[in-house]
Parts: sequence; structure tokens; C-alpha cells
Amino acid sequence: MSKRFVLDTEITALPQLLSLIKEYGAAWRHVGNARPWFRGQADAGEPLLPGVFRGEYDEFQMTSTFRLKALAFGATPDTDRLDQWLFLAQHFGLPTRLLDWTESPLFACFFAVSQWALSPKPEEAYKSRNMGIWMLNPVELNRHSAGLPAFPNTWKAIPGRENFRLAFESEKRAAELIVTEDMAPTKFPLAVQASAVDRRVVVQRSCFTIHGTDQRDFERLHDDEGLLAGNFRKFSIPRNEAPALLEELANIGVSFSTIYPDFSGLAMELRSRFGPKPKLLYVNDSSANSPSNQSGIDGSNTSDSRT
Repeated sequence: MSKRFVLDTEITALPQLLSLIKEYGAAWRHVGNARPWFRGQADAGEPLLPGVFRGEYDEFQMTSTFRLKALAFGATPDTDRLDQWLFLAQHFGLPTRLLDWTESPLFACFFAVSQWALSPKPEEAYKSRNMGIWMLNPVELNRHSAGLPAFPNTWKAIPGRENFRLAFESEKRAAELIVTEDMAPTKFPLAVQASAVDRRVVVQRSCFTIHGTDQRDFERLHDDEGLLAGNFRKFSIPRNEAPALLEELANIGVSFSTIYPDFSGLAMELRSRFGPKPKLLYVNDSSANSPSNQSGIDGSNTSDSRT
């Protein structure tokens, strides 16, 4: 198979981004109310990979223990709704095989810029000098991965349910169930509609992909397997544009309090408007040692503040 490469376009302004999205999206096949999905990251060099595959995590122990202990902390899904259990775990920061996306390109841009603003990482620690925004066609992903013409039912029907089952079985047990055909997950990721486990999921127009048995990231799957060929785009934004983009987004109503509609979102927005402005940090920059610059906007060390 000839090697493919993700179409990567460098941009510097929101109008340019929106114009290209309109151009590319017009050529994609649209089904029902499906529209392109977007994901933004502060580092375009970081792989598009779910959190559970970014480190040496024991997925089964994390999900099963979360399910066992969560009952004491608040309202929880029905026992058999594995999809909602995984959405809930992802929402509260547990690394899972879900990857967050949004239907809004402006929100994706905000996620990329705000990750940078909230992080104390110096520029030398980033893998790329650019922020990244990815655009995919979720219906074509499902067509390629499972032969589906739309979004799968994630709580009853195969194959939608099966990728969620993977998260709640040990690797050994899952392999046994696959061999005996008692479990039928997809090899490639599926695009699934999110259950509204929290208001932020609705406000952020959240949607998810869930990895199957192949743990490679999206760009490798595209380049090596042709996954989403013609239906996957990447936009790179130089990180030195981040301060201006953060202000431009705020001017059109995309800010911390609109993305995170709660007290913490309001507090982050006020710190952003009336406090020290985030800036690019370098290891040899003496100002990088000051508390205000090391802490970002909200004093946290947040690497991905989505949902």
C-alpha cells in the first residue's frame, strides 16, 4: 500500500481557518444532521490518541474500580450502560479509549489556545512549534471502520457497544472473547454521539471517537491504512499566534465562561481578562520563573481542560 500523508495547512487567522473548513467540508458527503468534527491541541506534534494509550495504564483496573467506587460520589448510570460509564469516567479525567471532539471549529481553536494558556510548559518542551486543529468526517469514519452509514447505537447493537466492552475487560479476557466471537469490536475507531452526562458536554457540542483493537493514532492510521483518506484534514497554527487568537475568540463570545458554564469557568475568564496575560515561555527566559507566568491563567497545570 502506498503511503499517504495527512493534508496539513498552516494558518494564522480565524477567517482563514473558517474559509478552508467551508471549502473542504463542501466536498464531503453529508448524511442526516452529521457535520464535520474538530479537535484542537496546543501541540500539533502530539498524536491524536486517547489518554489510556498515552501511558502505561491498566485500563481494566481503572474502569472497573471507577465503576465500583463511583456509587458513593453521586448519581451514576445504570449498571449495563457501559457507554455512559465510560463517558462519565472521561468527563472527570480518567484516561479512557475515548477521544474528545467537537462540532464547533471555534471551540476546537479555543481548546488548543486555552491548553497553551493554562500550561506552564516552556516552548522547548513542545514537540511542534504549532498548535493543531484536526477536521474529520465522522460518517466516513464509521463507513470505513464498520460499514455503517451513520452513528452506531452504543448501548445495545453491535458494533457500537463492543468497543465500549473492550474498556471493561482485561486484555487477556477480551482476546479470548474475540477468538470465540463472543465479542466483536472494530479494528479502527468509531465515531459515536455523546450521552449528556454533564451540561458541559452539551454546551461544548462534544462528540467522541472510541478506539477499537488497533491502538495507533489517527494520523498513523490515515498514513498507513488509508483511514479517512480524503476526509481528514489538519490545520497548523504557529503558537506565537496564541495570545492574539485567545483575544479574538473572546471578542466573538468564545471564552472560558461560555465553554465552561460554571463558577470555575467564570473565574478563569476573569483572571484572563483582568490578570497577567499568558505568554510564550522559554527555559532561558528569567521571567518564566515567576509564579504568575509558571501558573498560566488559573494557577493549574492542566494539559487538556476539555469537558
